[in-house]
Amino acid sequence: MITVQAYQHALIAVIPVKWSSRLPGKHMLPLRGRPIVEIVYRKVSDLMDCVVLSKYEVSVPYEKDRSENILDLVSRLMEEYSDGFMLIGGGDMPFFLREDIATILRAGQAQGASPTTPVGPEPMFTLYRPCALKVRRLSDYIVGCRYRQVSASSLSPLALFNVNTPEDYLRARAISSERPDLIL
Repeated sequence: MITVQAYQHALIAVIPVKWSSRLPGKHMLPLRGRPIVEIVYRKVSDLMDCVVLSKYEVSVPYEKDRSENILDLVSRLMEEYSDGFMLIGGGDMPFFLREDIATILRAGQAQGASPTTPVGPEPMFTLYRPCALKVRRLSDYIVGCRYRQVSASSLSPLALFNVNTPEDYLRARAISSERPDLIL
């Protein structure tokens, strides 16, 4: 098993917190009394240096995000952080396990890695590496830079679950009640 301390490249995690028109304020919605972004932040920051970038106030240490969209954010960060790798973790994905991060790190040691679902790569749980490619979508960046694809089936079943809609939030509340171990 790879540990973050043994990782051979400079490594940082970035958790973007973006506005959602489908579920405004979703990152601050509570699961078992804790905001979703706090759950994500605590899991990631236990493993590596982590920064939350947000346009609005959140319950964890954060820096102000001035990017227009997620592609702009990742492109800017890749320019600023050109000497290492960057794990982008979705601030609305509370159910991943630490072993899921280890799986992505193992797969992407040389070239970056992204979980792949039947609809394509998941850009919000990807290990990015510097790559001089201008694209319109993050999934094009992942494919164009030849990131190693990691089957979503090699991750825990709920690792890529996003809270994007009121229905997702209701499901997340049910999951966190049935499986409190997933958010501790």
